[in-house]
Amino acid sequence: MNLFCIPHLGGYSSSFAPWKRKIDSSITIRPLELPGRGARMSEPLCGDFSSAAEDMYRKISQTVERGEKYAILGHSMGALLAYEVTVLIQQSVMQQPDILFLSGRCPPHIVLDEPLLHDQSDREILEHLFKFDSIPEELLVNQELQKVFLPILKMDYKILADYKPSSTVVKCPIRVLGGIDDVGVKESHLSQWQEYTTGPFKLHMLEGDHFFIYENSEAVMKLVSEQLEI
Repeated sequence: MNLFCIPHLGGYSSSFAPWKRKIDSSITIRPLELPGRGARMSEPLCGDFSSAAEDMYRKISQTVERGEKYAILGHSMGALLAYEVTVLIQQSVMQQPDILFLSGRCPPHIVLDEPLLHDQSDREILEHLFKFDSIPEELLVNQELQKVFLPILKMDYKILADYKPSSTVVKCPIRVLGGIDDVGVKESHLSQWQEYTTGPFKLHMLEGDHFFIYENSEAVMKLVSEQLEI
């Protein structure tokens, strides 16, 4: 079973590297990298959400063989990308994923009270992210790191601000994951992802804040492995 993983806003595929060593051997972790970062640093950043979703769709469609079982997992902004990628898959001749895992993000119809950070100064962006433990303290003072990460963060915030959801209902099962201590993503909001599938739906709340998927990775991987055995 292939599990394609899409990271959070500003994230890299390397976020899922530890999973390769720890998850059940029957599951192959395939982290996806958006253009302009990590192994794809030489490529231009995606300028809009649709381009990012289409890029992820191409990567998955080029990897999955006919009849091969696979699942998709996305965290935070990556959850919205995973949903839109699944919509593109449903509109194609490609087989549906066995399960769509959506982590740490409300469904598209729920508008969050989020600042439009792509229009803010570099310092305002960094201070906002540091306030919510989204970046290491080193990034606040290291200008070389800022040169690498800030363009990625700004563009990701821009494409998220410009995101126009399709609101399409998918046919595959959806499993939603949330952090019990995530102050920005409520369980009552996460439960509304049920409206986006005609297939089976389950919501799982796990210990941790917004980045529970990495900080509580053992519990997350156990849950994912159990769901993929169904």
